[in-house]
Amino acid sequence: MRIAKSIFIIIQVNSINFLQIIKRHQIIFYIFFIGVVTRIVPELISYPFPIGYDTINYYIPSISDIENNLYIQKLQIYPILLHFIHTTFGLNPHNSVIVLSVICYGIFSIVIYLWSRKFQLSQTKGLCMT
Repeated sequence: MRIAKSIFIIIQVNSINFLQIIKRHQIIFYIFFIGVVTRIVPELISYPFPIGYDTINYYIPSISDIENNLYIQKLQIYPILLHFIHTTFGLNPHNSVIVLSVICYGIFSIVIYLWSRKFQLSQTKGLCMT
């Protein structure tokens, strides 16, 4: 009984800390969401067709033929992440490219915002820059 009570207290304390972290960094979550929405809109508009030349000629074939792919043997990170998403979630190669590009765009939005804040721009200017 004591162990169960102590585990419950630890979980309760960790969830309170997690909520405090979310409230403190709420703008980061908003910026990630804005970046994701900005990137996913063109993907949804042109859905059956991939966007970009490199998507058709490089990324989708690299996922489709992963064993014989020279790019994976060179340890380039983007095709490795694409293969990870493809095998983990069982998505087709086109959807794997979409998922990773949307996530990367959200992360890049956060990086641009944090970079602008590092140079002492206001929160509003950093948000506009993002």
